[in-house]
Amino acid sequence: MQGKQVSRLKACLCLALLYLSWGGSFLGMKFALTGFPPVAQNGIRLCGAGLLMLALLPLTKHGRPTGFMEIVHYFVLAFFVMFMNNICQAVGQQSVPSGMTALLYGAVPLFMVLGDWLVLRGPRPGRGQTFAIGGAMLGMAVLTFSGGAGVACPLSGMLVILLGVVCFVAGSLYAKRFLADAGMSLYGGMALTMLFGGLLSLPAAWLMGESFDVSGFTAASLGGMMFLTFFTSVLGYLCYYWLLAHTRVMVAVSFAYIDPVIAVILGALFGSEALSPGVLASCVLIVGSVMGGLYAGSSGKRRSVRER
Repeated sequence: MQGKQVSRLKACLCLALLYLSWGGSFLGMKFALTGFPPVAQNGIRLCGAGLLMLALLPLTKHGRPTGFMEIVHYFVLAFFVMFMNNICQAVGQQSVPSGMTALLYGAVPLFMVLGDWLVLRGPRPGRGQTFAIGGAMLGMAVLTFSGGAGVACPLSGMLVILLGVVCFVAGSLYAKRFLADAGMSLYGGMALTMLFGGLLSLPAAWLMGESFDVSGFTAASLGGMMFLTFFTSVLGYLCYYWLLAHTRVMVAVSFAYIDPVIAVILGALFGSEALSPGVLASCVLIVGSVMGGLYAGSSGKRRSVRER
């Protein structure tokens, strides 16, 4: 019984840290892009985060890869999540506000739950979970049309971000399949994945002709880069993949419902983005739907155990 209580406490802590680190990442990206080009900033922060984690690796029970294919798995994960997803978000956010970017990532739970069911043959979404997803999507629609973003968004920028969403979902489903049997610890695997993502990004930035001037750095751009490196990259991804490996998909991807709320509030407070009554109403819809979906899922699980 005590183990279950500790597990629940750990899951709640991981969720809280994930919400804060990834919910603030959209504003952090907005600030970082004022001094760093989109692809180069991804390479710099991921290489920094990966090297930091590798330096601390001897202090952890990191295990060993089961073979060459496990290294390949981490490289594939890095390509989809750390490279394609991050770069699409950064490129798209040059023209799309941080709050709207978070809204587009709100499609993640829908694709993840459906992908887990259709691709990984996971459990079929229950009626309560389906209702919760619909309620959250309704809240996001209200947020979209309430003028919370403050400016019109070009279709090209939104399509680039949606491509990043698809890559994130593909990488997450791929990770859910192989992480359970990985020889390395989650910490060691994420260190390799981030380093691979950074090493993919740096030559891509060079091929795209990106450059930056150190004299153009500001406190905002450097602060945004530090937040993306330590909180979003290291802390956020560790929490996310722990949840993905140890909890239901609905729990792990619930960040995509909460993040828009956090992103819109932070954008209004620090990024000069509008906050209207419609935005506040949508936030209530989104948070209420998430809590209802999590409760519906856990209730369904308890019923199935009693039926056995």
